[in-house]
Amino acid sequence: MIHYIKHQDVDTAKWDACINADPSALVYPLHWYLDLTCKEWDALVVGNYEAVFPLPKAAKWGVQYLFRPYGTQQLGLFGHSATSDLLREVLLSIPRRFLWVDYFLNERFLPPVLNNYVFQEQTNQLLDISGSYEKIYEGYNQRTKRNLKKAKQQKFQLFEYDSPEVILQLFQSHKGAKLEGWTEWHYSRMRQMMYVLIHKRRGFLWTLHDETNTPCAGVFLVQYRHRLVSLFTAVSDFGKAHGAMSHLLDELFIFYSNKGFLYDFEGSNQPGLAEFNAGFGAKRSPYFRAVRSSIPFLKSLRL
Repeated sequence: MIHYIKHQDVDTAKWDACINADPSALVYPLHWYLDLTCKEWDALVVGNYEAVFPLPKAAKWGVQYLFRPYGTQQLGLFGHSATSDLLREVLLSIPRRFLWVDYFLNERFLPPVLNNYVFQEQTNQLLDISGSYEKIYEGYNQRTKRNLKKAKQQKFQLFEYDSPEVILQLFQSHKGAKLEGWTEWHYSRMRQMMYVLIHKRRGFLWTLHDETNTPCAGVFLVQYRHRLVSLFTAVSDFGKAHGAMSHLLDELFIFYSNKGFLYDFEGSNQPGLAEFNAGFGAKRSPYFRAVRSSIPFLKSLRL
């Protein structure tokens, strides 16, 4: 039986035990991560927490809706009892009072056939770094290897304990300055997430500095079970020109090789970034966006 459970009534111990039993090893549905990324969330719970489905919710102009929280790539159905048939039942069980549903399902299942939903395929990329570094390096393409050669000509220095401010300022000074949609709210939320993740010993930051001690590349990672998620990255123009991000990731893969990890690039739908990730041997791992509209003037909306 599928139960609708309000946030305050969720048994967090059973909830996280259910998430821990899921083979995907995604950090996003853990109760404390949901608390961190969205103000309000309820849930659909199957039986006695055999499977769970988070419902991040909000309301605007009197319209209740479900959405993807900032800092979260995938949610959906989790648990040892999760199946594609159960996913269909759960999607049909989302209360009709949510007039707009914009939800990103996880990579475990293909979307079911449902007339009242529109599904759009999204791209994630994963790299198996559980084996030897030599095996990982064999998967690099020629472009990535050329970038590594360029990086070796620089006096780059790796830092493991910079503060989140370093990578945020690096992003803001370069890519962030070109993004119209990015506001101070995004920086504030990401800053809070990074500090909480570091405090919980789930997140860490690696940065690369040039010979003038100027940061030129950085990656903030979330570690949960056997999965390393690239939550946030930044690179300077100098870093792009001299292979800084390729060098930084290569150093990361050297360190984490032979330790049973899967590296999650957390993207990308952007062709250029997807090509960069694929240059390390990353494999495409699709997941799906599910949209349901009960608002008449949004019925014809196309993803």
